[in-house]
Amino acid sequence: MRTALDASTEPDIPKSVLHLVRDIDAKHVEGHNRLRVETDAREKRISDIERTLAQHEEAWKNAAKRTTDIQSLRFTPAMVGAIVALCGSILGGTYASTAGMRDEITQIRTMIASQDELRKSETKLQDERAQAMADAIKEIKARGEMTDLKVNNLRETVLTNRR
Repeated sequence: MRTALDASTEPDIPKSVLHLVRDIDAKHVEGHNRLRVETDAREKRISDIERTLAQHEEAWKNAAKRTTDIQSLRFTPAMVGAIVALCGSILGGTYASTAGMRDEITQIRTMIASQDELRKSETKLQDERAQAMADAIKEIKARGEMTDLKVNNLRETVLTNRR
């Protein structure tokens, strides 16, 4: 039987065309195999989803059969102990974790208060220094004016004695 891919039986087909046909055929087989693998994977996922759905439906049916009467609810001593231990550990952990925060908050409040006090004292000191400088400037001006008056008096005295 003659095939289009056999060069020895088809001498009139050029080798480049034959090579091209073989490449296309190889790509076709590769693509077909890839699609088969993807299809199998999708079928497996669908069957997993259907199985999970069936389990959920069964759980809903069982849940509908259960009674919701609180009077029929009973706890064993081990369950009560576990519940108490769980609540105790939650409360203890919460207290322990917030104890550190409470200390830090107290320290922060103390630090803020001391910083406010420091700012107030620095402001007061700056005001006092500014007032002292203003007083010193006034005193220097007064001395300057006094010196000017003395110089003027001396000049007048000298001028009157010369005449």
